[in-house]
Amino acid sequence: MHILSWNRSRCSFESKEVFAIDPPITSAGWSFAKLFISGQFVEKIYEHDPHGVDESKGKKFEEKFVSWLNSSLKQRNCRAQIKISSDMVR
Repeated sequence: MHILSWNRSRCSFESKEVFAIDPPITSAGWSFAKLFISGQFVEKIYEHDPHGVDESKGKKFEEKFVSWLNSSLKQRNCRAQIKISSDMVR
């Protein structure tokens, strides 16, 4: 996930583990993997692009952030789709 690595550098988190991706599992021709992003990292990314996140689809901040991340991936020709796991929603 180049975009997350790029943001880690931009937000001065080079030496910290601020995101992790589980190995993918393939089912019905699709690959699924869990992506974990620290709250502190999300806050720093938001500080760098509040307008982009605020203007994204969704009612809650989490939905807007995921929508922004999906758009950012799509702009970079990445076909990954991010979704909030039901066990991660408060």
